[in-house]
Amino acid sequence: MLEMDAFFQNEDRHTNNIALLYYPQRDAFDYCPYFDFGAGLYSDITNDYPLNKNIEECAKKICAKPFSKDFDEQTDEACSLYQGGFRFNAGKQELMKRWRQIRKEYEKESIRPVAKEITARTEEFLYSQIRKYQYLFLK
Repeated sequence: MLEMDAFFQNEDRHTNNIALLYYPQRDAFDYCPYFDFGAGLYSDITNDYPLNKNIEECAKKICAKPFSKDFDEQTDEACSLYQGGFRFNAGKQELMKRWRQIRKEYEKESIRPVAKEITARTEEFLYSQIRKYQYLFLK
């Protein structure tokens, strides 16, 4: 979860949105689906990350939660404690292919006048994060 937050720059991971599923019939716990991810991708374009700020400016302002203010520090520590870690089950090209499909639909269906600016910045963001976190992808 912390690696996903680092990749997508989700700054809204706090202790009220970290959970496990409990199965009383088996007296067992399991991971729950990933949820409350609305703060990722510098999506707060109204207040914190207006579209006139580039991704480098946004990256300087963002702070991780809940264990450290630095995404990389959190993920490094979690990986050292729990071995393994998150990996995308697709390669970089597959991620960008899916993104282009989403971008096309969003721009077509959006009523927002800034839809193209949003998708352009998101695409720049994704390429930047793919370069930074290459190890999260299949070859």
